[in-house]
Amino acid sequence: MFCANCGKEIKEGMNFCSSCGGKIEPINNEEVINDNINNTENNVNIDIKEEQKENDTINNSVYSTSDFYISIKGIKSRFDHGYNSMQFFSIFLPIPIWIILQLKDNSYYYDYKSSLYSAILFLLILPITTFIIANKINPRGVFIDMQNGVLIKNKKSKFGFLRDELYLKEVFAVRVKSFNIDAIPFPKGKWYNALFGSGEFYKFTFFDKVGSPLLNIHLTNKSDRDKLIEALKMIFNTLGKYDIQIEVNNSVSRDFDELAM
Repeated sequence: MFCANCGKEIKEGMNFCSSCGGKIEPINNEEVINDNINNTENNVNIDIKEEQKENDTINNSVYSTSDFYISIKGIKSRFDHGYNSMQFFSIFLPIPIWIILQLKDNSYYYDYKSSLYSAILFLLILPITTFIIANKINPRGVFIDMQNGVLIKNKKSKFGFLRDELYLKEVFAVRVKSFNIDAIPFPKGKWYNALFGSGEFYKFTFFDKVGSPLLNIHLTNKSDRDKLIEALKMIFNTLGKYDIQIEVNNSVSRDFDELAM
């Protein structure tokens, strides 16, 4: 043990330093441990390499080879630029069609009733219907081919431009950040929170060897976040990429622009 005042070594059990005479304050080991935990809990670097078995080797057969998939629900379209464009056109495309039909109507007698019905159809019913259909046939999700090491974002989407493919051998780091956005003054945990970009979100960013981002994935469920982290640990082990850094930042950001990048 050393004196906190002069730095000289002192014997255990002494109340005063034999060198400077300073009072020795007892050290509470529990407080030291708690301080260390509090200082590191916001940033956690996950060790990819699992504990070695009795033969001191990593046997890839112990890891699951079944493919991994989770659906993504309730994500605001701005977080995924492809979906943003699809949803925009699905809503607004019927409107110019209605305008063109009105301009082409050269009849002498203007039927206000039929025009009202067509306006309701093209300005309200069709936009909502096309929006729902477009999202139903293009579900969001995260798929991982565990044998070939390929992550496909929105694999089940019928529109090819909405899918993103990432070969995990090209990944050298993964960052997971937590967000809590108060975009609208409504109770949290409702479906419309995510629609308008409000609530809790988890953003995965995959980086290449020079630190450039390769792909972003946004989730709204903490359990889905943990499932994806475990799946990534598993596939990186299978690929032998034990030096991959998965940094989980548990501190909560409220920066909507950073979330939507």
